[in-house]
Amino acid sequence: MGMAKFLRRISTSFILIVSTLTPQQSRKSHLVSGACPLNLLLALTLLVSPTVSAQVDSATIEELRSQIAALSARLEQLEGNNQLISEVVEDTQSFARASSWTDAIEIGGDMRPRFENIGDDARSSDRNRNRVRARVSIAAQLDDHWGGELGIASGATDPISTNQTLGGGSFTKDLRMDLAYVTYSGFSDTELSAGKYRNVFFKPGGQNLIYDGDFRPEGIALAYDRDQLFFNAGTMILESDDKFNQQDKATLWGLQVGYEFSLSNDSSLTLGTSYYEAGVAGSRPFYLNDPYGNSVDDAGILLNDYEEWELFAEASFMVAGKPLSFYADYVNNLDASDFDTAWAFGVNYGSWRGFGNWEFGWGYQDLEADALLGSLTDSDFGGGGTDNEGHILSGAFGLGDSTRIGFTYSITEYGEARFGDKIDYDRLQLDIVMGF
Repeated sequence: MGMAKFLRRISTSFILIVSTLTPQQSRKSHLVSGACPLNLLLALTLLVSPTVSAQVDSATIEELRSQIAALSARLEQLEGNNQLISEVVEDTQSFARASSWTDAIEIGGDMRPRFENIGDDARSSDRNRNRVRARVSIAAQLDDHWGGELGIASGATDPISTNQTLGGGSFTKDLRMDLAYVTYSGFSDTELSAGKYRNVFFKPGGQNLIYDGDFRPEGIALAYDRDQLFFNAGTMILESDDKFNQQDKATLWGLQVGYEFSLSNDSSLTLGTSYYEAGVAGSRPFYLNDPYGNSVDDAGILLNDYEEWELFAEASFMVAGKPLSFYADYVNNLDASDFDTAWAFGVNYGSWRGFGNWEFGWGYQDLEADALLGSLTDSDFGGGGTDNEGHILSGAFGLGDSTRIGFTYSITEYGEARFGDKIDYDRLQLDIVMGF
């Protein structure tokens, strides 16, 4: 009887353990066999002693079996729930990876159909044509510091124009690489760019006295902007291939520093200076052998280096709820002995963004022949290049936040240094511009 009592206690303890076992105390490996091991242990216990078997009635056994079955069902349910949770977690992680990828990519661009009329007194009649410009770019921010941008644009090889003239029986138009550069922003308030990059140099009033708006420098650039102080620097490759000693290699480099003074909550004054240098005297022009107004000898060789010192200012205000700005820009080529100065000033009022909004601008600029490297200046003003002067009138009417219609009308003269006389040159451009 002592052995029977001992076994009965073991059986009772085992029943208590089974009945109080929680799902949290069971691991998945125990679920494989379910209730079978528990029933087997119970059977073995009962077989050890007839006395024990007699004292455990059928009701107790059924209750124990019910508890074991309920426990097994609960464990199977938890196993299913764990599988569902794993699937949800995996789906969430996949979505997070997809979201982070799309958040890192930004697509932008614009399209601009244009009608253009050109009146050149050196020609017997005006020129009328329809043109189009299309640009698209993909910018990627790979992590906190590294990024890049790749862009394509319409046009041919012209470094300062992405316009494409319509016609020719509607032949297909060219697309060219417009942007291809990487950026690094690991330094405080500073971004470094390398490749064919967006021009980093500040242009007062947005005018194109030194650089055309379509110009994409090639080389390395640095842009620093902290509070009201900014500093820009860059190398701009003009030619990197000496063509087996048949072409001079040349680079234009520049430094710029400026400061924006806050005059009130809605007005400011920006002052700054820049220095650009291109050692090109003795070289042939770098694009199509065209000097673009710069002085050359009888063999077409450039006569001057371009050591361009710039002073600029821009004042901005709010008047009647619209932005008003005045700007002035002055450049002197320290290497040239004559025709060495360029300057511009003007005013802009309003903003076209939003349906029914409008803006107008007026400017005057004078580019003497050797004040600036002509191949990079405004391609539309005075026929492009240097050795020109005159007025620019512009306006735009908003059709939405990213769409506008507008006009630009330039009344200019060119040729004083080249021909000893000034020739009238007028240009009217009517545009529809849509950005995205």
